[in-house]
Amino acid sequence: RVAMRPVPRLSSNGRKPPAPVVAPVPSDEDEGDQDASSPGASFDMGQVRSGLTDGERRIAASFRRTGAEVEEEQAPLAALQKTVTTGKVLIAARTTLLEHGGQPLEGLCIDVNKELDTLAVGCRNGCLMLLSTGALKIMSVVDLDQRPDAPKGGGGAVTAVQYRPNTSGGTQNVALVAQGESIMQVHTTTGQILSTRCEKGNKINALQLRPGKSGSALATAGNDTVVRVYDEATGQLSSTLDHGDEVETSGHSNAVYALAWGESPQLLVSGGWDRSIKVWDLRIQRSVRSVYGPYICGQALSIRGDRLLTGSWRHKEPLQQWDLGTCKLMTNMPYYQPELEACMLYNAGFGRGTLDGMAYAGGSGKRPSVKLFQATGEAVGTLLLPSPVSAIAQAVATRGAKTRSLFICCTDRVVALEH
Repeated sequence: RVAMRPVPRLSSNGRKPPAPVVAPVPSDEDEGDQDASSPGASFDMGQVRSGLTDGERRIAASFRRTGAEVEEEQAPLAALQKTVTTGKVLIAARTTLLEHGGQPLEGLCIDVNKELDTLAVGCRNGCLMLLSTGALKIMSVVDLDQRPDAPKGGGGAVTAVQYRPNTSGGTQNVALVAQGESIMQVHTTTGQILSTRCEKGNKINALQLRPGKSGSALATAGNDTVVRVYDEATGQLSSTLDHGDEVETSGHSNAVYALAWGESPQLLVSGGWDRSIKVWDLRIQRSVRSVYGPYICGQALSIRGDRLLTGSWRHKEPLQQWDLGTCKLMTNMPYYQPELEACMLYNAGFGRGTLDGMAYAGGSGKRPSVKLFQATGEAVGTLLLPSPVSAIAQAVATRGAKTRSLFICCTDRVVALEH
């Protein structure tokens, strides 16, 4: 029942390009299976279901599929649109190699601050590198492993980074950083680690902050298959998401690499190595819908209105749009590529701000690249790159801005793309 398949990253020390490692990939009938050591194995699902309130039953029932459904495109592109898969040739505006003290660094993750003047790049050796967005000049490097305030037993690759919004009266220039089993608040101006929380036994692969008027929520996910949600201000754990109703929905059965918040503050989506996308409703703290198929190996989930964009680490139909309400496949984006020359996707997202109405995707393989699309599916252009794409951040500027920028973290460099 278990197929052996090469995985694109080593799971023990951050993310890296494909290596000859094998891991079990569940088949359709395996989804939701848990052994005695799995998170959630202690749940008595019969008792959980019988304990639902009438309101919770209505919420769960509203997400169920009805009737026999075949996974066919509901809104396929026209034949001519499908043939245009590259668009025009895009040229990088600026490039900077990742190095410190004469030694090369390997970039794994990237984010741009809300003022759009600083990039934070997380590296495999435990460093957090800060660059200016204008010239891509390296301003400073924080070695988190050597900090006196670093968490004990921590260290290793920085696998996720996201800036907190600056607030009036609060500490400015703070980034949330995932390293091993730790989530740290790092003051990027001084390099000081302001606070740390630990998910013991987990290697965190993804984090996503959801700002809100009533407070911010932070979602995390990693190798232990559990999705957690915290009150970001207090650090208190508010939700542990590892199961469904175990009849039509379940939790993840393999490592999770991507998270995306929906427009509703109670909706969270996750994806990973188990080839499934889970839709979580925080009101009842369980998965209520799922999509089987997308093989998510990086931050390759994005939500725009009622559409969900997924990027899979595979050569065939890697970029897809789904209806978030029904979880039906809407459109296969035009991403035809020969298998031996494929770009396998680690990243995908809908554009925001000046990039609203567009989508992007990038990854590794024989022909690493980043492609831009109209959100409706038409290919806009392709930027060919000399090294694998680990992560992509976008400068969310207002529509009046003159340029639309993506900042691309390759394994050995940072590239600015202005369109």
